Amino acid sequence: MLHESVTNLVTVIPPAPYFTMYNVVNVEEGGYEAIRLTVQNATSFSISGDDSIYLNVNPSDGVVMFKQPTDYETKNVYNFTATCTGLGGSVSKPVTVNILDKIE
Repeated sequence: MLHESVTNLVTVIPPAPYFTMYNVVNVEEGGYEAIRLTVQNATSFSISGDDSIYLNVNPSDGVVMFKQPTDYETKNVYNFTATCTGLGGSVSKPVTVNILDKIE
């Protein structure tokens, strides 16, 4: 009698990353911190777009910081695209940071 062996292979697909944050934030002028990109299942972060030249993102924790202190009178809205990558793929989201005027 011949016995057959059957092996079932199961491919586990990691969940895709997804954002758990609002895409519009307000920050008071004069500071450096813009936003923390909050994402589930992400392993790295990046930003792009015209206004990304004013910002840096920590690729491991998603904290986005301005390169210079913000000044409402100079520029009061920054737009960029945030991208997070994880084992399950990548996802992008437009982000707007509004600078609030501080009474001086």
